[in-house]
Amino acid sequence: MIRFFRKIREKLLAQGKVTNYLVYASGEVVLVVLGILIALYINNWNETRKNEIANTQLLVQLKEENTLNIHDLQQDLEYRDTINATLYAFHQFLKKEDIENKPEELRSYLTAMLRATSYGPANNYLKKYISSNTGSNSYLATQLIKLDIDQSFLKDVSTKALDFKFEKYYDYLASDIDFETMEIHSFDKLKKLEFRNNVILLESIEEGVLDKFEDTFAQQKLVDSLITLELD
Repeated sequence: MIRFFRKIREKLLAQGKVTNYLVYASGEVVLVVLGILIALYINNWNETRKNEIANTQLLVQLKEENTLNIHDLQQDLEYRDTINATLYAFHQFLKKEDIENKPEELRSYLTAMLRATSYGPANNYLKKYISSNTGSNSYLATQLIKLDIDQSFLKDVSTKALDFKFEKYYDYLASDIDFETMEIHSFDKLKKLEFRNNVILLESIEEGVLDKFEDTFAQQKLVDSLITLELD
């Protein structure tokens, strides 16, 4: 093809048709530019297509990750809905003078408090999606950033609640109660104002965890619906 165009140029010059040659040369330049533009367009289209496919795959992975997190929180719904009421009732029970005469009721409260929960949601694909869509102001991107913040906050407050429970409950009562058999060796610490106050403090802490738990759970469900719409 190049030899063909060269022969045409040589023929025009040999015939002294300079004007025709210039017109022809201009046309040849236009064809070259068009070829370059078409090649760039095709290359950009291919890159855009690859990015769209990669983004879709990432969304699918993100949806699976988010579904797992939703399932984890669903398993704790009943516990989170009742723990504050249980702690309040336990505090009222501890104010009674004869708690040693009600060992079964006491054991039921102690058992209810045995559960120790902190949240560490899977977020690898969430962070990867946010990172790969930096600068996007889409509604989905905005809600994903909010979910990341909510999850981080929930992890922090639940970890603090867990640390408090270990220190003020398990460690504090370890010498008085066998947590494996729930045998109570002494009621001294259980009757102290210090322990009752710690139960109230734990109730307040758990209330904060519940608030962030509900916020995060709702945000995860919203994100799930948005990803589903994006993939449809």
